[in-house]
Amino acid sequence: MTAKKAVKTAQKPATSKEARLRAVAKAAGLNLEKAGHGYRLVDANTKTLVADDWQGENGLSLDAIERALKGA
Repeated sequence: MTAKKAVKTAQKPATSKEARLRAVAKAAGLNLEKAGHGYRLVDANTKTLVADDWQGENGLSLDAIERALKGA
């Protein structure tokens, strides 16, 4: 990631859905991380990927993350 893109990403405010899903993930012992244009769920203790776009580097949409959290 370029420095310019990192700054732009860091300045982007979290959506309410993103903040809500981040809180739900944290309560389940998971971290919601940015991945490409989407997100992935990572175990907070072992750093193991729990939900990710396994075929690419774009990550999952917030809707897909929500479905993964409901199934977890």
